[in-house]
Amino acid sequence: MAASTAIAALLAAPARPARLLGASATAAYLAVDGIEVIAVVAAGAVRLPIALVVAGEVPATGAAAAMRVGGGEVDLGGPRLRPSRWFDPRPRLPGPAVRERVAGAEALLAALPAGAAGLDAAPAADAVAAGLAGGDAGPALALLGRGPGLTPAGDDVVAGALAALALLGAPDPAAVGAVLGAAAEASTLLSAALLRCAARGQVLPQAAELLRALCGGDPVAFALDALLAVGATSGAALALGICAGARAAAVT
Repeated sequence: MAASTAIAALLAAPARPARLLGASATAAYLAVDGIEVIAVVAAGAVRLPIALVVAGEVPATGAAAAMRVGGGEVDLGGPRLRPSRWFDPRPRLPGPAVRERVAGAEALLAALPAGAAGLDAAPAADAVAAGLAGGDAGPALALLGRGPGLTPAGDDVVAGALAALALLGAPDPAAVGAVLGAAAEASTLLSAALLRCAARGQVLPQAAELLRALCGGDPVAFALDALLAVGATSGAALALGICAGARAAAVT
């Protein structure tokens, strides 16, 4: 099993009761202390930055009252999962964002069918990124919780912008703090946890590849296609936020 370094402290702490937020054959989401979230995911599922990755399917959960996280493991109420290795969800970028690559990715996103990102997100993404870079949390706060699902599309846009700005060195700390402070009340526990990761530059692998491509790595179209395949709308919404954040940061 492999676990993200983003949940290392949570796993190392003394064992505490956990609450099951939801489960399927590919993922189980557990809340700890009503704030933190761990995702137990199958090897072929989306590797969230808060993930403990298991081989095969996620084990069936046992009694909810017995679920615990800490002491080096995740106890699903019967099955006990202990990581044997770690992965870092914060990508290393080859350099600053390249203006032409950002523009190319945004042109590809503009050609997507209406609603591909779950909402009319392109103008909103620009305002979110500019606000998070310039000290105005208002546009990001207005998007929190918008859209259905455990990670609403509005949150995905904000997460993409937060991650790009964190990795490219241009976020305003006060604006970021305001968004993270509001997230737990304005959206889902899972989404709030992922927004905290994004503010630290911790993202899923497909988002990391797009960020590397925008900074001069592999071709942008290839990386963008991989991210767009994530979820019904999450990949597109994340991509919009990432591109807007990269453009708001200093680019060459």
